[in-house]
Amino acid sequence: MAILSKAHQKISQKLARLGFLVADEMAFPPYTVDVYIDFYHVAVECDNHWTHLIKSGKIKDAERRQFLLDTYGLPVLSLRDVSRLTTKKITDFISEWSGDVDDRRQKYIEAYCRLE
Repeated sequence: MAILSKAHQKISQKLARLGFLVADEMAFPPYTVDVYIDFYHVAVECDNHWTHLIKSGKIKDAERRQFLLDTYGLPVLSLRDVSRLTTKKITDFISEWSGDVDDRRQKYIEAYCRLE
């Protein structure tokens, strides 16, 4: 069981208060996402502020997000500041990705089948 940072805990709690069922530390090999919302097949990441001050950290995060989208059909909302997770921000993000959730979920299933 992973120990969740305070920021991670706040994100999970806020999403739960908004009525979302979430899973913490969900594996999408070779990565793990902080918070996964299964119904919409999207993730929310609480990014380390210091990592984002370094150009190489920003590039690695972008590559990671692209890998998750390409391989698992998983869009990731990255937050450096938990207080920026507003109801509007999360609903806008989900709305942006809700139209193709079944297609993206199929990509996820196919990726896991390849791992077995």
